Amino acid sequence: MRKLHVTRWFVFFGFLIVSGQLMAQTRTITGRVTDAADNPISNATVIAKGTRIGTSTGFDGSFSLQVPATVKALIFSAVGFTPTEHAIGNRGAITAVLSAVDRNLQDVIVVGYGVQQKNAFTGSAAKIDVTKFSNEISPSLDKQLAGRAAGVQVTNSGGLVNTPAVIRIRGIQSITGNNDPLIVVDGIPITTGNLAGTTNSNALGDINPADIESFDILKDGSATAIYGSRAAGGVILITTKKGTQGRARVSYDGTLGWSSPLKKFSLLNAKQFETIANEKLTNAGLAAQAGVNAAADTSNTDWQGMVMIKNAGATSQNLSVSGGSDKMTYYFSLNYAYNRGIIISNFNRAYRVRANIDYNMNRFVKLGNDMAITRQENGDQNNGSNGLGGAIASSIRLLPNVSPFSAAGYGGYNIGYPTNNLMTAGPNGKTIDDNFFNVAWTLRNDKLYADDYRIINNTYIEISPVRGLKLHSQAGVDLYEDYAFQGLNPFHGDGF
Repeated sequence: MRKLHVTRWFVFFGFLIVSGQLMAQTRTITGRVTDAADNPISNATVIAKGTRIGTSTGFDGSFSLQVPATVKALIFSAVGFTPTEHAIGNRGAITAVLSAVDRNLQDVIVVGYGVQQKNAFTGSAAKIDVTKFSNEISPSLDKQLAGRAAGVQVTNSGGLVNTPAVIRIRGIQSITGNNDPLIVVDGIPITTGNLAGTTNSNALGDINPADIESFDILKDGSATAIYGSRAAGGVILITTKKGTQGRARVSYDGTLGWSSPLKKFSLLNAKQFETIANEKLTNAGLAAQAGVNAAADTSNTDWQGMVMIKNAGATSQNLSVSGGSDKMTYYFSLNYAYNRGIIISNFNRAYRVRANIDYNMNRFVKLGNDMAITRQENGDQNNGSNGLGGAIASSIRLLPNVSPFSAAGYGGYNIGYPTNNLMTAGPNGKTIDDNFFNVAWTLRNDKLYADDYRIINNTYIEISPVRGLKLHSQAGVDLYEDYAFQGLNPFHGDGF
C-alpha cells in the first residue's frame, strides 16, 4: 500500500511539471486592428503564422489570442483590406493598421449605367490602368492612350501640344459618318473634337488625368444598346474619383519635364545649296543664280532653329482633398498644367477644378453632384491649307543662304514692307519661289490665341426602396465656350 501511495505522488508531480512546461511554451497576445483613419475594424481575422490558431476582432477592433512560443508573427486580414503581417518579438500587444484595397479592380467593367463583373461580361471591352497616367506629362488624355488597349488606334495628327489625337476603335466604321468614339464622363456624354475657331483645342484636355478613377473602353456593338448610334465608333467611359469615409486626406504631386525635337530634317547648308541649285540650272542650259552676289553671300541660316525650341518646358501641379463620414463623402481637386510646344508660338495652359460630393440622406435615398470647371489657353500658328506661314513648311523651304534679318528691313527683319510681301534675294539672282514668307517674322508677330471655358456637371439621385434594387436618375450639362482671337500682322505674311 505504501508503494502505491508513493507512485501516486510521482504521477501528480510529473503532471505539474508537464503542465508548467506547456504553459511556459504559450503566451497571450492582445491588440487592436484599425484602418488608416484609426477606425476600428470588426470581424478582422488574426492568425498565428504557420498554424491554424486564430481569432476574430470584436466590434471595437480588439482581439486576444494565445499562441505557442514558437510563433514569430501574426497575420491580419479583413474583407476590403490588404492583409498585413506583424512580427511578435517580445511584444505582448500589437496594433495593426490595414490599408483599404483599391476599389478600381481589373475584375469589373463599367458598362454605362453601372458595373459588371469582367468574367460575366460578354461584350468586348478593355480596362486601362490609370495609374500609368500620373507618370507622364501631356495636355490631354488622348496623348497617353496609344498602345494601352488592343483594338484601339491612336494617331497624333500633328506636333502641336493641343492638337486632338485621332482615336479609332476597331478601325473605321463609316465612310462618310463620324468615326470618333463617344466620350462619357461620370455618365454624361461630352462633346469632343477640335472645337475652337482659330486654334487647336482638345476637349479631353478638360479632364485632369489625376482625377480619373477608372478608364474603360467598350469596343463592340453592344455599346449601341445603351447609347444608340452615337456609340457606333465605340465608347470611352471615364469615372472620376470619389471621397471615402475617414479623416480628410490631402494629396499633392507635381511633375516637371522638357521636350525637344527628336530629329530635324537633314537639309543643305548655304554652300551645298548654291552648288546643287546652280548645277540644276546649268543642266537646264540656264545661267547660275544661286549665290552669284558674292558680297552678300554671308548667311548660313538654320531656319528650323529659328522656329523650334530646345528644352520646351512642361509642368503639372495637382492638389486634392478627400474624406467624409457615413453621411457625406467629398473629393476636391485643383490642377495647373502648362505645356510648351517645340514651335515657338505653340503652348497650352490649363486650370482645372473638380468637386465630387455624395450625400446619404437616409438608408433609402442618396444624392450626389460631380462638377468640373476648366479653363484652357491655347496658342498656335497659321496652319491653314492656304497659308504659307506654317512653321515646318517654311523652315524646310526657305533658302539657307538668305538671312531672316536685315538692317534695312522693317523692324530689323528681312521683309519687303511696304513695297512687297517678299524677303530680299540675298546673294541670289532672284527671290524664293511661291512667295514663302519670313517665318521668323510671322511666328513672332502673328497672334492666334483661344481662351476656352468648360463646365461639366452631373447631378444624380439614387433610391433603394428594397434590398437589391436601386433606382438611379441623373441629369447633366456640358457647357463649352471659346473666346478666340486671330491677328495676322499686316506688314508681312498671310496678313499682308
